[in-house]
Amino acid sequence: MTVNSQPNPFEFSEADTCREYVTPAIQAAGWGDSPFEIAEQRSFTDGRIVLTGRTAKRREGKRADYLLRYRRDLTLAVVEAKPYKAPVGDGLQQAKDYAEILGLKFAYATNGREIIEFDFLTGIEQKIDRYPTPDELWHRQTVAVVDRLYDNHNWHRGYEVLRDESFYGYHSVLPALLSIRFDRPIGYKVKSVFQVIESGLRNGFRDVGKHAFAILYLWAYKAYRPTVSDKNRQWLKDYAHKVKRSVDAREDTFRRYAGYDEALELLFPELGVDLGTEYGVMPVRPVIQKF
Repeated sequence: MTVNSQPNPFEFSEADTCREYVTPAIQAAGWGDSPFEIAEQRSFTDGRIVLTGRTAKRREGKRADYLLRYRRDLTLAVVEAKPYKAPVGDGLQQAKDYAEILGLKFAYATNGREIIEFDFLTGIEQKIDRYPTPDELWHRQTVAVVDRLYDNHNWHRGYEVLRDESFYGYHSVLPALLSIRFDRPIGYKVKSVFQVIESGLRNGFRDVGKHAFAILYLWAYKAYRPTVSDKNRQWLKDYAHKVKRSVDAREDTFRRYAGYDEALELLFPELGVDLGTEYGVMPVRPVIQKF
């Protein structure tokens, strides 16, 4: 009798292959770490109804092995797995079909040993060594959108900042402003717009300053008047007074970053009057050259 004998992966079922190889490889790329989600064995269509005599029976609907979600309401890719012994490409057509039904731009097929990617944005099919991280996939998708915008007559040089993840990505300037404008959290796992605003007021970006967008979010709140409680409305009013006192005293704490102003005026014309002023703009610092 062999002691501690290792199982032969070529005898693994699809479920075994997923458990031992596919899921760990997807997790290694950062999927499954909040807010990024892995949805396994998810049905996304109802099965066809088949008549047998006088009896109607619904067949099983289409089910994806894995859906990779940048956030709960934004799925970026589908992964179809086959047993370890199967050729890697066996599940690719299935993955592509599912991606087209779901409107996804990335489809993956794997046998646990190898991975094939199909990118609908470029039409390229290729073997890859690892799964892309959530941010890599998000960046590829959003940059492609900007590139398509660039190629048509609606392009404006102000849209160039859409390539900046600090403006366009998850929990950054654009999702916060959209949340305020449409009076519901967009891209945030919170229950209220106030929580989005509060987060934006308390936090900023390391490159441009912790409170670099506080004035912008307060302007958006004034322009769009999202639903907040009386208590939270008072909190925002007090916070706005604090910001004004700081700016009037020529302090840098709440100085705003104006690098996105041109794009913001195009996307949020209601903010145009405020954006047209120099109020609270960060002073331009001289560039110090190192020799």
